[in-house]
Amino acid sequence: MNMPRRKPSLVSLFAGCGGSSLGYQQAGYDVRLAVEWDAGATAAYRCNFPKTLVWEGDICDLSGAEALKLAGVGPGELDVLDGSPPCQGFSTAGKRRFADRRNRLFEEYVRLLEAFRPRAFVMENVSGLVKGKMKLAFAEMTIALKNAGYRVSCRLLNAWWYGVPQDRRRLIWIGMRDDLGVEPSHPAPTQRRPITVTMALDAAGITSGWRGAIKNAIHYGEWRSSQLPSPMLNASQPPVVLIEHHPGYKDAAFHEGLAPTLASGRKTRLTDGNELPRYLTIDEAKILQGFPDTFDVNEYRLIGNSVAPPMAEAVGRHVMRLLRKTAPCP
Repeated sequence: MNMPRRKPSLVSLFAGCGGSSLGYQQAGYDVRLAVEWDAGATAAYRCNFPKTLVWEGDICDLSGAEALKLAGVGPGELDVLDGSPPCQGFSTAGKRRFADRRNRLFEEYVRLLEAFRPRAFVMENVSGLVKGKMKLAFAEMTIALKNAGYRVSCRLLNAWWYGVPQDRRRLIWIGMRDDLGVEPSHPAPTQRRPITVTMALDAAGITSGWRGAIKNAIHYGEWRSSQLPSPMLNASQPPVVLIEHHPGYKDAAFHEGLAPTLASGRKTRLTDGNELPRYLTIDEAKILQGFPDTFDVNEYRLIGNSVAPPMAEAVGRHVMRLLRKTAPCP
């Protein structure tokens, strides 16, 4: 008689409201522990993941020994350590301060990585880390992860490759512990063409989205380029959906109706051919980030700060395949 394979164990640092945890859970992981300091994020996390233990507080105050105890594992027993250290100091949407103290929080990730010694790790951050002066920080992070005893690969992935109707590019580090003898790699795209904003919000096209994110959506018409009041466009361009960052940001038109990266510090406005620009609703923002309508969150910033769940699911499934190349799970 074949015994059922146990679920691989996972701990999520800088867990936010649980975007990555949702993706990993859908991929088949047992999320043992989430670490987050923001009260609003932890409240949302507890609501959506009642069976996962949440440690709320400054990660600097969480010792390695306590983290191991809370997760119920010893050194080397955890399968995957996940984490998205704060990225505000690196993001091209911000002021890109190299000395921003939040940029050093990746050191806390490395500290707990060394304490857990998991078989694999995943770390996520913004694409701004490989641009300009921030390349120094990117190199420092990658070296620190390798020095912790891991074979490391990093690639820039776009969330639309995995069914998210959003142009959201993120750096994903994947590491495999040196003694396992497995080279890290990244998941191939699951989509050949982007899921558009209209497809994601339209009940008729929702089957093309991630798990049918909403059941009773409203249809949003697409602007044609000749209707857009923007010098960037001309009549030869295809239909687009216009998403506007407001205030203080230029209008951005995206071919085939992809939304731009949803931001945490400002709302995004949606425009179609029949109405003036308006803000996205919370439900619409969730859909464009890849959350199902059943996910309970009521703050734009928590949605914008989260990892897109479908991308986390794709990464999680890929890492699971890498882990199966090593000693089988009991």
